[in-house]
Amino acid sequence: MGSFLRSVYNLGRRTKHAFSTEKVFVVLLFMLALFYCIGVIFYITVEKTSFVNAVYHCAMLITTVGDSKFTPTTVAGKLFTAGYSLLTTVLFVGFITGLAQAIIIQEHQKEKNQQ
Repeated sequence: MGSFLRSVYNLGRRTKHAFSTEKVFVVLLFMLALFYCIGVIFYITVEKTSFVNAVYHCAMLITTVGDSKFTPTTVAGKLFTAGYSLLTTVLFVGFITGLAQAIIIQEHQKEKNQQ
């Protein structure tokens, strides 16, 4: 359990460092949050889902987990979901890839400084 908590702490520390050194993370996080809100508002207003279901559905789409229980019922909902899932998945993958790259660079710099 201790090693897991240490890993979570190190990930949080490295993520904080990446956000302070790479402004692209701030932009990607802002865009993800913006599109998350747009999705929630859309599903509440057009698909007439509850707030909780809209938040849940957007999270499932963005992280590519998916949920077969929720399917859009309107044509607009189906078209929106197709575009939304593609766009937000690209943003999410770009964010995670950039974060992983920043952590790897930090590790290389740490090793270089120790030599």
